[in-house]
Amino acid sequence: MKPQYIQFGASPRASINLNLASKAVAYMDGRDYVLPEDIKEVALDVMNHRILLNYEAEADAVKTSDIIKALLSKVPIIQIGYPNFNYFTSRSTQCYLE
Repeated sequence: MKPQYIQFGASPRASINLNLASKAVAYMDGRDYVLPEDIKEVALDVMNHRILLNYEAEADAVKTSDIIKALLSKVPIIQIGYPNFNYFTSRSTQCYLE
């Protein structure tokens, strides 16, 4: 994706709402902490109407969701913390320390 497709980026309010929405996802999953995958899960819904594209993007048939997905695909989820703790199984009920 070309950076010149973006006319206006997301505001600080977008980051606040991204934070709140990811906390809600974590709560619904029975956790009191947010994982990077929670943020990625809600990013499209939160940011979709907050990023405005220019006319070049419209001419090239690029959508805001395409830009967000491209950005999210470039952000790695880095595993930190306990070596045996698997952050990636948290979507199931089998998230535990070994």
